Amino acid sequence: MTIQTHFIDEPLLEFGSCQKLEHPQDGLFLYGPVASQGSPGVIHVGIVGTADGIQLVTKWLEILMRRLPVERPEQLHSSPWPGFQAAFGIRLETKPLVTIPLSSNDISNAIRKTNRHDAVRSAVQLFLSIFAPTTGGPTFGSRSCLKSFIGTDDRKSVVRKIPRHPH
Repeated sequence: MTIQTHFIDEPLLEFGSCQKLEHPQDGLFLYGPVASQGSPGVIHVGIVGTADGIQLVTKWLEILMRRLPVERPEQLHSSPWPGFQAAFGIRLETKPLVTIPLSSNDISNAIRKTNRHDAVRSAVQLFLSIFAPTTGGPTFGSRSCLKSFIGTDDRKSVVRKIPRHPH
């Protein structure tokens, strides 16, 4: 039995003002992110997860903001992390705009079902119930949890078409 394989070259990533490289860290550090009109000046984050998960993400956001030294300088592409704002040219708000805790027991019960398809479906439905609650889902009055946090966005959308590679 012979398996026929096809190698697909890794596409180049675009940075700064149309410069292209293979490695994301090199591209960001040399050229910065793709320059686009309408980019936000700040990124706000919302977190949905267990109480422990929310704490971990909040700590991780704080770590992303500061400079991090190289842990293994002998490794290829090892440069210190300059911090989120230095790398991307925008500020990342470390205090989440909204946090919505989910019960770790509910998540555990969903993912431990023996039927894997049902486990995945149940876990996804648990998280989706936050955004479009059904009877018994978490709500603030008659509105979904996030409805009061959703505002309008008057920025122009920036859409880039990426060519699809045949699989």
